[in-house]
Amino acid sequence: MAPPIRRFLLVTLLSVVPLHAPAEALQWPAGFFSPVVTDQGDTTENGTTLSACWTGPTFFETFGGVASYDYEVRRDRRDGSAIVAWTTAGTNKCVTVPGLTLSSGTIYYFAVRAHHFSGMVSGTGYSDGITFKSKIDTTPPTRPGQPTEEQPDQDVDTDGNYTVYWAPSSDPESGVVSYEVWECFTLPGAKLDCRALAYAATETKFVVTNRAPGYYYYAVFAKNGAGLKSDWSPISDGITVSEALRFVEERSWDFPTPSSFEVSWRTNLPSTSIVRYGLTANYDQVAQDETLTTFHRIDLGGLTPSTTYHYQEISSTPDGQRVSSEDLTFSTLPPATGAQHFDVEGSTVASWWFDEYASPASDQAIRQLAETGADSIGLIMTWYMDSPTGSRIFRHSLKSPTDDALIHAIREVKRLGRKAVLKLHLNVIVNDDPRVNWQDMWAGQIQPANRQAWFDEYTRFAASYASLARQEDVDLLIFGTELRTMTDPNTPGGQGQLNVQGWNQVINAIRQRYTGKLTYSAHSSEFKWIPFWAACDYIGLGAYPSLTPQGIQQPQLDQLISGWWKNSIDPSAQLVDISTLAQWSKDNGNKKVLFTEIGYQSLGACTYRPWEPQSEFYNETCQKSAYDATFLTLQKQPWFAGMFWWYWVPRSEASIKSQEWIRTGYSPQYKSAEQSLKNFYFGVELSQIASVEIVDQQGKPLGDVVEVSSGQPINLYAVAKDAAGKILGFASSTWSGLGVGRSQDTIDVVSNDVGLTRVLMIAPPGTEYGLTVQAKDTNYSDKITVKVASAPPPPPQGCPAGSLYVGPKYQYQTIQAAANAAKSGETICVTPKTEPYTESVGLSAGVNLVSEAGPAKTIIDASGKPFGVAGGELVQGFTIRNADGPGIPRNTPRRIVHNIIDGNKRSGINIYGGTGRLIANNVIRDNTTTEYGGGIRVDGGAGVEIVNNVIINNKSVGSNSQGGGIYISSSSEVMVRNNIVVDNRAEVGPAVRTWAGGDFATFEFNDFWDHGVRPAGWPIQIGSGVNTNPNADPGIDADPKFVSADRGDYHLQPNSPCINAGHPDAKYNDKDGSRNDMGIYGG
Repeated sequence: MAPPIRRFLLVTLLSVVPLHAPAEALQWPAGFFSPVVTDQGDTTENGTTLSACWTGPTFFETFGGVASYDYEVRRDRRDGSAIVAWTTAGTNKCVTVPGLTLSSGTIYYFAVRAHHFSGMVSGTGYSDGITFKSKIDTTPPTRPGQPTEEQPDQDVDTDGNYTVYWAPSSDPESGVVSYEVWECFTLPGAKLDCRALAYAATETKFVVTNRAPGYYYYAVFAKNGAGLKSDWSPISDGITVSEALRFVEERSWDFPTPSSFEVSWRTNLPSTSIVRYGLTANYDQVAQDETLTTFHRIDLGGLTPSTTYHYQEISSTPDGQRVSSEDLTFSTLPPATGAQHFDVEGSTVASWWFDEYASPASDQAIRQLAETGADSIGLIMTWYMDSPTGSRIFRHSLKSPTDDALIHAIREVKRLGRKAVLKLHLNVIVNDDPRVNWQDMWAGQIQPANRQAWFDEYTRFAASYASLARQEDVDLLIFGTELRTMTDPNTPGGQGQLNVQGWNQVINAIRQRYTGKLTYSAHSSEFKWIPFWAACDYIGLGAYPSLTPQGIQQPQLDQLISGWWKNSIDPSAQLVDISTLAQWSKDNGNKKVLFTEIGYQSLGACTYRPWEPQSEFYNETCQKSAYDATFLTLQKQPWFAGMFWWYWVPRSEASIKSQEWIRTGYSPQYKSAEQSLKNFYFGVELSQIASVEIVDQQGKPLGDVVEVSSGQPINLYAVAKDAAGKILGFASSTWSGLGVGRSQDTIDVVSNDVGLTRVLMIAPPGTEYGLTVQAKDTNYSDKITVKVASAPPPPPQGCPAGSLYVGPKYQYQTIQAAANAAKSGETICVTPKTEPYTESVGLSAGVNLVSEAGPAKTIIDASGKPFGVAGGELVQGFTIRNADGPGIPRNTPRRIVHNIIDGNKRSGINIYGGTGRLIANNVIRDNTTTEYGGGIRVDGGAGVEIVNNVIINNKSVGSNSQGGGIYISSSSEVMVRNNIVVDNRAEVGPAVRTWAGGDFATFEFNDFWDHGVRPAGWPIQIGSGVNTNPNADPGIDADPKFVSADRGDYHLQPNSPCINAGHPDAKYNDKDGSRNDMGIYGG
């Protein structure tokens, strides 16, 4: 240990001197804070060994001593030039380094550091340098050859990129040479200038790049290892670089019409103009202009609207230079809208993200909407309140579109030749933390404590966008949306008068800035009391009418059209039926009604309370039918101005199709409802029609004769087709011939202007009548014979008396047609036919659905459909297969018995909520899901019995998969008894899974076998918080020994362990009186 005085001095110095500070930086005396290094001399002729010694540093040696030294050997004093990296020398003060390969003429240095016992490191000391001189390097290299370009016979290089070559030099002693390359050049109008390009080139060539136009000369000399130089090479011949043809500036384009395209570009040299173009990059068409110019423009005409083309720009000079662009694309504008049915035919593009309107995906979505034929495109701007009782209204930094993004979208709408509409929204923030889940409250419930302050804030909001609307030539401004608590002039306590004054203030501020059309978007509960309709150009309404009773999954067109005329489908909803709306228009001076919103989801029973989801399954057919019925009903109403469908999502196709909330929501994008928009907004152009044909509701031709029963209605449709036989849409048509001159015969026509007629025949059996449809303003027509059936067929023997019969011989050809007519308590009986019934079936509450001949012969194949069978009281005796969603979805029948549920894609049976469900004696097989419960999912139900089923080969796949066979969550009093549950799989969890929150679940007398459980063990996994019956029989885990599961025969072999293994209570006995067998033939 250092003596006390030395420790004191050491501590004192360390307190003021940074441990890392080099001696030079502190200007300590030499050797005081770094070693003093002495090498072996100024030169050496030994090319493999160097040595050096050192002393100090004095500071370290004085205060405590040196712990060790380390050294580097470097080409120069800079860090990073070491040929020997830092190496410890211990406490030695001299070192010899052997095994080196030194370069003649190069100076080498030793760098040395000292390490103090305290961990402090000294500065770096350097030697004076040692030059290695080879004894044999006494003769300079020979003279290199004259530099030349790679093509000596060509002295012009047009692009300024070339390679210079020369004959090599040689060194008679060392044989090692390098080259210095020099360039002399003169640019037009400048003097000659020279510069070195390379000091140690090892190849006999040099690559020259990016030379400006001018004249260039090259010379080189060689150096050997001793630094001796050769004579200069002969100077090269001059190389001339001329200006290369190239594109300059950005290209620009325009779309004068939907069938034309103009593109322009510039080049630096006069050249010709060529555009190759086509539907692919093979470019089967050419447009060109041989004029030599630096500004190029090519006009392409005769293009197909709404089509993407590939094209390439090309320019050429007379001396053979040519430049070509990469493969480019453009998309022509959508065609101009067809003959309009309404003043306004539109949809709203809605975004709640600050920059989404400025994105390429938004541009594409707006174009896609324009391609439907919509003449008006709405854009929303949403601002926020932070309290329902507050007055502050503000732009949200993330959820409100920026003005720049909104302007971008408006200009895109106008560029496409469509009317731009701006709609103002207001939401109330409930939760503003995106890490949890953003939540907003409907502004129709706000009650500001200071109503006048609120109107002042809203005036500021509306006025700012009135100015923007004027600036961007917006065609319609919707200045408010569903602010029902702020519009009622009869609100007590003087608040009603404040409402009237407040909206007058808002509208006056808007009119000072904006002179275009104006309206407000009223909620269905407020539209009659709005006090300011006189100041608006339209009376606006967000219309979401219930068109069918609850539970109708596949409504028919005539049923939906009828719903538009009824007043009492949904008594709890505000009335927006035809007669109410017509009277509302009349009460406001015949001002036209504009649906500022109207929409139906692609979900469940979409036409009942369309503002709230009725079930979880995907159902685009219902959405399309709602669109069609709305168009058919409203197009001839004189008081109706038009609509904005809610809503269009400004995202990419992949995003829309992959996100369930968009796929099942209001958007019609990439669904059949989008085609309905096109059919109606564009209309059927007469020039396209090649034929007209009478079809049924599914678009199937009916042939020459259609048979109906007397007193039973039938719907007939006339569609226009093009030359290829493609349906263009409903034909505007006139029907004639049926019942003419026969007073006892009648025809009931719902609408004869858009191709639809509803025929109600009242005539003697066996009579026939001709019916002709004529497409208006054309020579195209079709005829059909309507034949009244001679006598109804006898009831099927296997059906309950009084049922609604379905089958080829009976009144109803589809199950859904019977379901639409059935009332609670009635039974639909389905007879077999040679091919499956290809439909989804939605039943109203209390309706029974049974088959005459059992599941093997009565098949509902729901391929491409959202579900198999939903709703009702009883479903019995069917094979329900291949649905894109659940075989039986959340709107579950109360009793599901003696069915085969097979091959459905989002669970076999999905029970969600409700009480008293029975699932008995079914085969549930080969169903899959990407979530929970491949075979059966019970989520929130109570009193559910799952008994005597065979649940086999179902799968739950994906990262969240649980319960391949059965999944039970948040449910009470669930009984799982006497089932055979075999060979089910879940990628993550077990084959049978219960989850937290269930009150009570009983598993007894079941056979759970061969499930590939992960982890291995008993295949039931009980979640936390789930109570199970501790006294329940645990069942068995054994091969059930089916007769032939592969062939679908689930009878038990005589030696099956499942025989007489069910619940022993006599009330569960088999029909022969023996103890209950497990599986579908027990009980």
